Amino acid sequence: MTIVRAPAAFPSLAIDDARALGAQFEAIVSITADAIICTDSEQRITLFNRGAEAIFGWAAAEAIGQPLDILLPARFAGSHQRQMDRFGRSAVAAKRMGERAEIVGRRKDGGEFPAEASISKIMLDGRWIYTTVLRDISVRRRIEHERAEALARERAAREQAELAEQRALRALRAREEVLGIVSHDLRNPLSAIGMCVRALDEATTLEASAREAVQTINQAAEWMQRMIHDLLDVASIEAGHLSIDRREADLVVLLVRAAEMFHPLAEERGIALATDIPQELPAVYLDGERILQVLSNLLGNALDFAGGGGSVTVRAAREPGAVRLSVIDDGPGIPPDDLPHVFDRFWRARRHSRTHGSGLGLAIAKGIVDAHRGRIWIESSVGAGTSVHFTLPVREG
Repeated sequence: MTIVRAPAAFPSLAIDDARALGAQFEAIVSITADAIICTDSEQRITLFNRGAEAIFGWAAAEAIGQPLDILLPARFAGSHQRQMDRFGRSAVAAKRMGERAEIVGRRKDGGEFPAEASISKIMLDGRWIYTTVLRDISVRRRIEHERAEALARERAAREQAELAEQRALRALRAREEVLGIVSHDLRNPLSAIGMCVRALDEATTLEASAREAVQTINQAAEWMQRMIHDLLDVASIEAGHLSIDRREADLVVLLVRAAEMFHPLAEERGIALATDIPQELPAVYLDGERILQVLSNLLGNALDFAGGGGSVTVRAAREPGAVRLSVIDDGPGIPPDDLPHVFDRFWRARRHSRTHGSGLGLAIAKGIVDAHRGRIWIESSVGAGTSVHFTLPVREG
């Protein structure tokens, strides 16, 4: 490293003192991480510290005596010389970092980097000596760029979330409008159809073919009423507004009632419908009509898939803190790929069934069981039947 000789810089100091001060100065310059570069009035490098070596990639022996332009991109050489000329003629002795615009440095390998620098000048022996302290701000700029990109991504994600929320709200309003139509504008005509069908069915003058047509109309109207009821229940479940009126109930009575409701259908299809229920079960707070709705959905599915000569069993068993209710059939079972989707809305099994429902029964059953703080799940294997289980917490105390 070459430095300005101490006696010239400090003429009033004794030679020994000047040498000591020069050694201190050289040590400070050597350990500084920033680049410290001195140039003469012709902009040739006269001092190049270790920080400059690390930043620019030039060794001091290579850089000293070279024009300062080797440290600048060629496109800035002319403008930099004009700026230095103006600075040399001005009364300003120094410009600190932050007072100057960001500059660009060029490394020995040609790579460019952003930098900030301060510059000062001192007159020695009638000639200007310029000292530049330069700092590589590549890391800072990269961090700022990454932060800006992260903020931009966050802003974009927030905007997307807001758009998604707006779309969801519009969809919710549209669904509510449709449900309003379903619950009022469709229910009333269906009720009128049902009344007319019942009146016709009670007439004694209908021919057999006409009576059969009336019964078909009645079945279709009842099926549409059930679909409307299912749609409204699903909407209530999704909105968290499902009406649950829990009271202490006798599960044994409820289970027997559910089985008796489906005995005629089971006999008609040649399916053995059995119950496996203890004489007594712990007291449970529940909405009897809603749990009966769950059991009806499960029994309806089981009878659909059991097939003639098959069997369906309604079972209850005690568990710690709960009662487990099960509906078991010996039908074809559910493929493993379908099991994760059985509680999805509008999902239908690819099993051979006698009827085609709305695909909402299991979704509604899950919503009702969840509202009772219970759990519902399915166990099934292809060719080995299906078991649907759900639990209801027992009354505490």
